[in-house]
Amino acid sequence: MVRLCVAAVLFGLLGISEKVQIENSFGNVTIRAEMSAGEIQWKATCPVRKITPEDVAYRKSPGEIVLVFRPADRAKIDLEITVPHTTQLRATTGSGDIFLTGLIAHAELKTETGGVSIATPWRLSRVKVASSKPPLELNAAATGDTKFDVAVANQLARAIDQVLSIDMFVFKPLCWKRATVLRRYLSSEGITSRILFGVRNDSSGGVAGHAWLESGGIPILESQPLDYVVTYTFPSNAPCTAELAIMSHEQK
Repeated sequence: MVRLCVAAVLFGLLGISEKVQIENSFGNVTIRAEMSAGEIQWKATCPVRKITPEDVAYRKSPGEIVLVFRPADRAKIDLEITVPHTTQLRATTGSGDIFLTGLIAHAELKTETGGVSIATPWRLSRVKVASSKPPLELNAAATGDTKFDVAVANQLARAIDQVLSIDMFVFKPLCWKRATVLRRYLSSEGITSRILFGVRNDSSGGVAGHAWLESGGIPILESQPLDYVVTYTFPSNAPCTAELAIMSHEQK
């Protein structure tokens, strides 16, 4: 028996997530975690016959979904499921393999005689492995300098936005905070980036400021065109010459 626990470091700050529990006695389980708040979608297939209602036990309650596959004739039923990245997932198989792709808040993967395959940003994850016997193979991809990948960078950006967009009590979304945290996690993935600070005139006649991140000259996850005049770039050896406004507080 092999048991793996995968937890995304970044999502420790997120307290709201849906639980998904999967049991599949004779087939494979393929899990895809996506950076979205969409609904959980799943599809089951059997190579030898049609799937009947007796093969599947499905239960949904507030905050939890349970899927159990126990065909009486021991037919192989494979499950493909897509879940949001904030999901707390537990998947168990008998003889089938488990495949997990993407960054997920928490996943506990257990198989009796099958295999487990994980493709996730390793530097953003914590993995625990427990096995009743030595695994046939256990390896991890080598880490090093990573070329800029828009998909990877945007995936990390969306994950960080889930945390930094919380607007409650003293927690306010700030562009410079987002850029700083995002740069740190991109760096941990070997992706070089820089923070740009810029200003522009707004519609009311005042001055608006913004901080954003770019890598390879490409802005990362910016929904609006960036028509700011860049005043400073980090990291940079150049001095910051932008004039800073003096903020005062008057008591009434």
